[in-house]
Formats: sequence, structure tokens, C-alpha cells
Amino acid sequence: CAAALTLAKNNPDPRVLLVSTDPAHSVKDAVDGATCDNLTVVEVDAAAEHERFMSEHAQKLHAIASRGTFLEDAEIERFLDLSLPGVDELMCFVSISDWLTDDDFDRIVIDTAPTGHALRLLTMPHLLDQWLEAIEALMGKHRYMAQVFGSGTDGDPVESFLDEMTEGFSRVAQVWCDATLTRFIPVFNAEEMSIAETGRLLDDLTELEIDAPELICNRLVPAGVSGSLALTRSTQQTALTNLPKSFDRRTTWAIPLAPIEPRGDKLATFYGYAKELDPKSANATEAIGAPPAVSGAIKSGPLTTGGVVLFCGKGGVGKTTMSCSIALATSQSSGRKTLIASTDPAGSLGDALGIDITDEPVRITDTLDAVQIDAEAQLDELKDEYSDELEQFLDSMSEGFDLAFDREALEHLMDLAPTGIDEVMALVRLTELLEERDYDTLVIDTAPTGHTLRLLELPELIQQWLEAILGVLINYESVFSLPRINERLLRFSRGLKKLRAMLIDDQRASMIAVTIPTQLACAETARLIEGCEKNGLVVSGVIVNQCHLDDADVLGKAVRERESASVGALRTIAGKRDICAVSRGCPPKGPDDLAALGYALLGHKAAKAAA
Repeated sequence: CAAALTLAKNNPDPRVLLVSTDPAHSVKDAVDGATCDNLTVVEVDAAAEHERFMSEHAQKLHAIASRGTFLEDAEIERFLDLSLPGVDELMCFVSISDWLTDDDFDRIVIDTAPTGHALRLLTMPHLLDQWLEAIEALMGKHRYMAQVFGSGTDGDPVESFLDEMTEGFSRVAQVWCDATLTRFIPVFNAEEMSIAETGRLLDDLTELEIDAPELICNRLVPAGVSGSLALTRSTQQTALTNLPKSFDRRTTWAIPLAPIEPRGDKLATFYGYAKELDPKSANATEAIGAPPAVSGAIKSGPLTTGGVVLFCGKGGVGKTTMSCSIALATSQSSGRKTLIASTDPAGSLGDALGIDITDEPVRITDTLDAVQIDAEAQLDELKDEYSDELEQFLDSMSEGFDLAFDREALEHLMDLAPTGIDEVMALVRLTELLEERDYDTLVIDTAPTGHTLRLLELPELIQQWLEAILGVLINYESVFSLPRINERLLRFSRGLKKLRAMLIDDQRASMIAVTIPTQLACAETARLIEGCEKNGLVVSGVIVNQCHLDDADVLGKAVRERESASVGALRTIAGKRDICAVSRGCPPKGPDDLAALGYALLGHKAAKAAA
């Protein structure tokens, strides 16, 4: 937001677009009415964009399907009428393609979703290549017939549509990889887990050939402070002395912690406080001080009885630390067998627990296991099984298919699976692990707010897709027989129904919102609670993390005053739900420190934690 406002106000000529691709939008909250004539602010509404896209192109997509499959019109309509889930990144990509094609703006500033789903947006060209290959396969027979028996494909509106899509997608991919046109700027906090995640992001960007020569370290505590701010500065400086090699040969800009939350017109001067950061000048000192203090407690929900507990909030608010802490404490205090898992594509469970986490449960303590489900691998396994069984089936056919075209079309059919199905498969896998390994409690460290809300909507939508594709497999069983993939999809459907039933059962599942004391976080937390309850998931508590509890100096007093106002607002938002505030302190390291914090969050005395 600050970059867009600065670009627009410093030079009135360029037409600047500020756009948010995060489903949990905050840019309008941040801009707070501050704008100028040459600035346009857009929060992409993926659902609305999808509806617009389908209204414009549904007939063309229907024509493609009817030309390339043996499906009847009613079956094609059923697939097209489904509100395909997981379209956030796709629709954002289509919107960016349109803006570049229309040439309405000179500068486009994009506030992306957090790391994992930002990478999904950046890899969208590869996914769309697969989709277009599948479409090309469906069109193959029609093109051949048109060339041999007709006048070719010139003037065909379907062909024009595909050409326009291919050209637009290719342009975005070229712009992203052109360092003279695009610059990707990662923003991180001076904290160990944030730095580790950013290092992995930089490696991924290098592999994608996307330029990222600059980074921003936000909310850096300046020298000369005292009290809790001095402790925070000490931990930040220590973290900055251990930057990954991927940070080398890049410029890092430091933005200091502001006494007043930068919103509205204040954003136009935001970068005036930026200074180049020299990591070699960071002074690593041992952080001496108390662990985080906790006011209030989380006592309700399945934490006390067993079940599923999801931790959700903005990126960088401490969801992983809070979920690990409570998982360790509840498993130790109750003796219940517990599994902690991450559904965030850029999960940091391993960083928090200090152990490598895989897609099979790893033992942390006698009563706690951890797992990082690889969602993409789950989908790849399904596609591989489909391809293997399809090849065996087609090889056994002596007639009935024109293998020159039908084989290729059927081979690409699974590439048309709805975006987001992999994330739902990962959740279903977790419910299977609950039964297979007899876990009593499942603690989930979720992706940031917007994508978690999307994930809560996915089960019902993907169930419709499964019913549609299973209906086709059953109707055409005598012609198109794939019994193994049919059984796998049936198992997936049954697991999906169990997942949906579990998430809306307030005796078995609840959400704990994790946030920080800022105005932007307050607004997002309110939307999170509303979105969860709209989807039938109870929010049992709110954790306000990273609070400064003293006012030992001028900056500390200002920070505490603005944070106190935000905590008060969050108490109003929480209503009768459990709420607790967690101060900044010596960062918990390893299972013992995390468990101690977890006991405090649950309202247990330190003596009981030691026992």
C-alpha cells in the first residue's frame, strides 16, 4: 500500500493500480481513504470474477467439452454449473492478464497472499499450461475433422477464445520473469521462523527465474529502547546474524517499528524511514528476560475433551508457535494421543519444533506426533493411479475408441480437476490418520486467514464435483471402466463426508483465532470469526499475540497505548469467547519452552507444568 501511494503521489502521470490477491483482503483497510486521482485500488473478488468469466465463456467451454468427450449435454452442463472451488489464484491470474492486455495502467503493485499461496499464483503459468494441453487434446479430433471435411477452423469463436487465453497467459509469464518489468519484494520479520520461510521463498523464486533483488525487514526495533522492546531488539538482532545464504547479494531495507500504526495518509511517508540493513552489523546478544507472559486462558472447546482444533489467523501472527505450544501442553496434561499437522503450503512446524517433519507422522513426545501433509503429492498420486489404470484399459480395447485422439483426451482428463482439490485431499488424509493411528486430538496449524476460509468452503463444493465425475464413471461403466480409480474416488467421497460432519460438530471441532494487537488485524479477525461461523465452524477462543506490556520509554509508551486500544477492540470482537493476551518475551525454543507456554495458555500453573 505504501509503495502504491508513494508512486502515485510523487508523480501524478503514471496510472497506478494497487491490487490485493489475498482472499483475506486488507489493502482498503490500510489505505483507509487515502488516495489520489491516478491511483486505483482493487481487492480481487475471486467468486465474482469466476462468475463473470463463466458468464462470458461458458458456451465456449461447453463447445470444447462436447467436441472432445463422449459426455451428453446434461452431464457437461452439470460440470460447468459447478462453482469450481479453489479459483482464487486462477481468477487473480486471469485479472492480471486482462490488466496487462488492456494497458490501462503504467504501474501495477500487487499485495499477494502469504508465502505458500503466493507461490501458487507464481506457478499458475505451469498449471495453466497443463489445462491448455488438456483443452488442446479435447479439440484434436474436431480440428482434424474440420480440416478434412470442412473449411478448417478459421473464424471459429472457440479457437479465437483459446488463442486469446494462451496469448494472455503467456504474456503474464513473460512479464513475471522479465527483471526490467517486474520486481518481487519479499517482506519478513526479524524472527527465526520468518527468516527461514523467506529463505525457502527466495530459493523457490530463483528456481522460477523471478527476480527478487530487494527485501524488506519490517517492524525492526531501533537501538536505545528499554523494557520489553529491548528484549525484542535483542532477539531480532540475533536472528539477523543467521540469515540463509539465499539472502546474499540482495539489498535488505529495514523499516523501524512505528509508534503509530501506519495507515491512510501516513503510508505516503512510510519509506522515508527505510534504511539499508547490513546484516554484518547486527549484534547477536543473549536475550535475557522472562518468557512470554499470558493474561487469560483458553479453556473451552475440544481441547478439553479431544477432537479437532484449528489455529487460524494472518500470516506472521504466531499461529505455528501457539498451535505447537497448546498441542504439547494438552497431550502432556491429558495423556491423550495427539497429532499436530500443518495445512499451510509454507508450513513451519519443523522450524518451531526443531525437527524434520515429513508426510508421515513423526514422534515428538510419548503423546504427540507431527505431520506435514504434502498436498501436491496426494494429487499427483491420484493422477498417477488414473494414468496407469487408463493405459491398461485403453491397451485392452480392440475397438470403440479412435486412439489417435481419444487416448490423448482421456489422458489429460484429470488435469481438469478443480484447483484446490489437493488441499481437501490433505485434510481428508488427516481424518484417515485419526482413525488409522487412534489419535484422540488433532491440532491443525492452518494456512493464513483467506485460504483457510476458502478451505472451509471446499468440502461441499468438491463433493459436488465428485458426485458429478462418479456419476459419469457409473453411467459409462460398460464403455469406460476404471474400477480402481472409481473405488479411490468413492473412498475420497466418504472421507469428505466425514470431514464435513466433523467440522460442523461443535462437540468435536472448533477454531482458535490467533491475532496481533493492530487495527488491521482486528478487522481481519472479525471477518475470520464471521466466515468460520458462516461455514458452521465454532470459534472457541482468541489469542492476541506479540503484545508489549510496559512503557519504559517514549516508543514503548506509544506502542503500548495503540496496542491497548486494539486489545480492547478484540475483546469486543471475541464477545463471550475465551480470550488471552500473550506478551513479547524470550522466544520459546524447543518442546520444553513451547509446552510451558502452552500450559500458561491453558490456565495451568507453572508448578503443574513442571510436574
